[in-house]
This record gives sequence, C-alpha cells and structure tokens, in this order.
Amino acid sequence: MIIEYKTIFFDLFGVLIGRDETSIVRYVSKELDIPFYQTREIVTGENYMRFVRLELSFDQYFQKIQYQLVNGDKLNRNDFLSRLQQQEMGILPIASLLPGLKKQFNLHIISNTVNSHINSLKMKFDFFKYFDSVITSESAGVSKPNNEIFKYALSITGSVADSSIFVDDASENVKAANRNGMHGYHYTQFEDFENYISKLMNDTSS
Repeated sequence: MIIEYKTIFFDLFGVLIGRDETSIVRYVSKELDIPFYQTREIVTGENYMRFVRLELSFDQYFQKIQYQLVNGDKLNRNDFLSRLQQQEMGILPIASLLPGLKKQFNLHIISNTVNSHINSLKMKFDFFKYFDSVITSESAGVSKPNNEIFKYALSITGSVADSSIFVDDASENVKAANRNGMHGYHYTQFEDFENYISKLMNDTSS
C-alpha cells in the first residue's frame, strides 16, 4: 500500500540552513576515535543550536559537548574554536529542492527557536517563501522532541499525521515524529534525501 503524502515538515537548522559542519565533525571523530554519525549527533545537536541562537556562550557549548563525548576532555579548546569559526552559515542543498516540492506538497517548518530569530532569518534567506508556516518552539510552548510540538504543528496547519513527513537531522526528533503518527526521515546526507524525495514525488504523481 502506497501512502499518499500531502505535507512535509522540515527542521530548519542543519537541514535548510547551517554551516558546513563536515570538517569539524570529522576532526572530532578522528581525535576521539568516535564514529562520524555519533560525533555529529553531539557536536551539531541541540547544544549547538543553543549556541547558534546565542543561548550558550562558546565555552558553555564546548564544555557540554566535552561532557557528552567519550574522552571529550582530550579536545583542544582553541583548535576546536578555530575550526568552528572557519565555517560559514548558508543555505544547505535541500533548499534547492523546495520549488519542485512546493508543486506537490504543503510545506512547513518546525524549529526550536524564537519568532524574532525566524523574522531575522527571513530577511536573509528567500527560501522561506516556499513555506506555508513556521512553527517555533516559542509558539508551541515546548521544544522538539516533546510530543506536544508535533501535535501543535499538525493542529494549526490542519495536517493529518499519517500523510505527513517530518525531516530532521536529529534522530531523537525523528523518533518523536514517528511516535505521533508522522513519517520521520532522518536526514544525514543530501544525496540520500534527493533519491528518497525523487521516488516519493514519482509515487505521488503516479
């Protein structure tokens, strides 16, 4: 049985916009001998998002990931900071698919951030025009992976859970979407997602 998907919810940071984090994740992975994807979950996870939103200082962020990483105390603060500063914020590859996706799906964003941050980002990035709404943790009153933010998103957008897809780079958020009846897609690399979405669009149009 092929499910007819009508709505796609996207995470914002790490999926649509972000820094090219590959180099720093590889650096940490190699330094501590930890698998790449396990390293990525910690280095670019929720504490990183809090750092981007200026809710944490660099030192607070660094201390938290040191604690989470096996042998994290071996990381050199200044070297890590230097590598982090070399990354530039920009549009990630998924954004290039939005014009085509908009022709077949209702598009929304679910992000752990505040409304004022979204307003400032809208002035920098024009891909927001493809989205019908942006659901923030401030508006929902809770953050991902709390179940209530997904229920809130479905409610205010009038979307049906089992015909909705949620795309996020954090596995715990994807699992939360699945718990709430949505189809969660764990985004790790663009090529895999491009293949996935191409098949989905063909199935939807056929």
